[in-house]
Amino acid sequence: YDNLLFASESAINHIGRERINTVSLFWLQGEADVYEMANSSFDEVNEKFKQYFVDLDVLYNNLLNDLNIPKMLLYVIRLGASITDNEIVDTLAIDLGYWQIEFCKTNNNFFPLSILPSTFNKNNETLSIDGVHYTPYGYDLIGRDSAVNFSNYLENNDTSEILYQENYSIAPIVINKKPF
Repeated sequence: YDNLLFASESAINHIGRERINTVSLFWLQGEADVYEMANSSFDEVNEKFKQYFVDLDVLYNNLLNDLNIPKMLLYVIRLGASITDNEIVDTLAIDLGYWQIEFCKTNNNFFPLSILPSTFNKNNETLSIDGVHYTPYGYDLIGRDSAVNFSNYLENNDTSEILYQENYSIAPIVINKKPF
């Protein structure tokens, strides 16, 4: 958190706080969370999913307050598929990614930015050998897709409904009830 806060403060100060009315943050996170959940019971996983989204909302509000900015928009990049030797991790990655995008519907300051990582695998050279982390090529693709979609948002061309529809094609497997 401190690194994120420091980097954000530096950027805000460089531009000039008085010139900023909205800060945008791209969110791509969740791999460590699904690994942590892998040895949990179903009830514990449900609780951890709920807590993930409570924590995301708390993070948003803490950043807004700590940065002392009038408005922040958080653009969510869906957690990608993973292909590991642990089927539970792989399944939870699909589920968490799905709900990350669905969460955007519940908060006017959260927007879906990309679901592209949900299509990544080792065969298309977007997942690294560990089956979890992205390759440089994968990150390049995420960057391109996110840039196009972010540009659309800036031009008042809201692509969220298209992303919501595409998100439905990779539905959750274990956590079928909305965790927030």
